[in-house]
Amino acid sequence: MDRRLLLTGLLGVAGAAGISAVLPRQALAAGPLAPAPQPESVLPDLSAPADEPEGLEELGAQNELGELEEGVQLAHSRRRRRVRRWRNRCRWRRVNGRWRRRCRREPYWVWLWFWI
Repeated sequence: MDRRLLLTGLLGVAGAAGISAVLPRQALAAGPLAPAPQPESVLPDLSAPADEPEGLEELGAQNELGELEEGVQLAHSRRRRRVRRWRNRCRWRRVNGRWRRRCRREPYWVWLWFWI
C-alpha cells in the first residue's frame, strides 16, 4: 500500500511539473500588487445615489392593474424528488416462553414536491 501511495504521489508531482512547464509564464502574476485604497470612514455615505434600479415595476413586467404584459411569462415550475425515510416496525414474538417485542428499521419512500 505504501508503494502505491509513493507512486501516485510521484506521478502527481511529475504531472504538475509537466503542466507548469507547458503553460506560458505570466509576467504580471508574480509582481506585487498595489494596496487597495482605504476609505476614510467606515460608515456608508448616505448622500450618494443608490445603486438600485429606478423602476422596480419594470422588473415585474406588470402594469398598474396588476396584469402581465404580452410576451411575459412567469417562471413557475414544480419539481418532485423521491426521498428514503426510515420507520420502526415492531412485532411481538414468543421467545423462550415469554412475549418479546422485536423492532426493525424499514425503509420507505416519500415524494417531496418543490415549487420554484
